[in-house]
Amino acid sequence: MTPKIFGDRLAELYDERGISTHFKHRLIAVDPAAKKAVFQLLDEPTQAQLPITETTEQLTVDYDFLHVTPPMATPDFVRNSAFAITEGDLRHSGWAKVNQETLISPDYPNVVILGDTAGLGTSKTGAAIRMQAPIAASNLVSVMEGKEPEEIYNGYSACPIVTEYGKVLMCEFGYDKKLLPTIPFIDPGVERGMWWVLKAHGLKPMYYHGMLKGLI
Repeated sequence: MTPKIFGDRLAELYDERGISTHFKHRLIAVDPAAKKAVFQLLDEPTQAQLPITETTEQLTVDYDFLHVTPPMATPDFVRNSAFAITEGDLRHSGWAKVNQETLISPDYPNVVILGDTAGLGTSKTGAAIRMQAPIAASNLVSVMEGKEPEEIYNGYSACPIVTEYGKVLMCEFGYDKKLLPTIPFIDPGVERGMWWVLKAHGLKPMYYHGMLKGLI
């Protein structure tokens, strides 16, 4: 987890609770009857984008409970379109190419791109889209009026991580792993009860009655 202040705190919690972490493992098969999971061992995280081969080193692990997050990718209509990134780092391949600040397509200046399919250098969260939407709308209006887009997106994203019942580590950051805390005078690397209250009771009404209606 980046920025480092959040990753360090999570690592401390893992150590305190005896939780082992194993990185550079890609889940490639599950046998639910035998309760076994098969992982491909990677040299680098970017190899997770490469095809699985029989020569790849694998590890079979017994499990009692398995919780899986599938690989993230854009829909085919984006990946196979003229908007898709096709060069550079494999991790960005298939996402829609976009100016990181103005959210304008560099190839099609009358198109704005935001949200989960945008090839932006930040995490894809509801908090990120909430910040992107008014910037994208304002810059689209500017383009339609023949003006230069002036609103700038700083890469803000947020990941409220529940660390225990009643506490949340609120990870807020922007481009280049810059800390962007909503409340700047408190230590962002400490989990707090007030963030739990926000996540448990505030985010749902904020989402349905504010964000989806364009009010916040």
